[in-house]
Amino acid sequence: MFYCRYCLHGFIREDLLQEHDPHWCRHGAQRIELPNEDNTSLHFKDYHKQLKAPVVIYADIESITVKIDSVSSNPTKSFTEKYQHHQLCGFSYVVVSEAEKYKKPPVVYRGDDTMGKYRGAAHNECNLNYSFAGRIPIILHNLRGYDSHLIVQAIEKLNFIDSPQFMNASLERLVSNLSKSGVDMFPTLQKHTEADKLPLLLRKGVNSYDYMDSFENSDEETLPLYLALGMEMKVETHGIPIQEFVVLGPKMYSILYTENSKLVEKKTAKGVKKSVTNKKIRHDDYKTCLFNKKQTKASMNQI
Repeated sequence: MFYCRYCLHGFIREDLLQEHDPHWCRHGAQRIELPNEDNTSLHFKDYHKQLKAPVVIYADIESITVKIDSVSSNPTKSFTEKYQHHQLCGFSYVVVSEAEKYKKPPVVYRGDDTMGKYRGAAHNECNLNYSFAGRIPIILHNLRGYDSHLIVQAIEKLNFIDSPQFMNASLERLVSNLSKSGVDMFPTLQKHTEADKLPLLLRKGVNSYDYMDSFENSDEETLPLYLALGMEMKVETHGIPIQEFVVLGPKMYSILYTENSKLVEKKTAKGVKKSVTNKKIRHDDYKTCLFNKKQTKASMNQI
């Protein structure tokens, strides 16, 4: 390995190090600075971050993925193939606050145009720093990865926050865990949503983004069969006729067909390891679940 003496980054070849050196030599060598006698402890100073924001805005942005024609690129060179144009199609937001006068019902748009309370005893410095910073947090899921490309962050009093940076698990996992305790864990959603539609809004990963390539498709009440099954138009049996096809839900189905005089079971179970699906779950288990409403359980080890 060849190491840069300025940033200590390692390279597998000397020529790479030589290309790197001119960019970093002007910054000087890195060194570790240990605390001295006057700087031996850390102190918490961001007292304003302990104060709960009076208003929080939760928002999300959606796009339709319009397919575009791409030009053939040179296969001998690295290139990026453009196949979709993300066109803003709608947004929604809800204003949440402990104060009733600031609460607002959810706002959904779709189209192609698209407080004084006693804080407790505190000394003067803490009291002065424990004040509202004047920036209202707006929490968008995956802001850094996607939504930030569709909006302009130029409003002084709004503080845009990417929610995945503050969550200890995926949104799907958190919603799944909370929903086990009932819909009462989602008071804002429960207040503004019809009871029979709550289960639909507590699901994630079932929307077919690739199919939503126009506003006309978003008006359809049902998806094509292959999308509803999560099959994405791939050939499941290599052109061999299917003998039986049992569907329990999206990405939860079993296909039975004969190949080289041998009966073949092709099974899919979302969230279950392929080894478990292949060895412990049979095609007949899908039929039993569908026709007899009987569950099948299989053990699975996961780290």
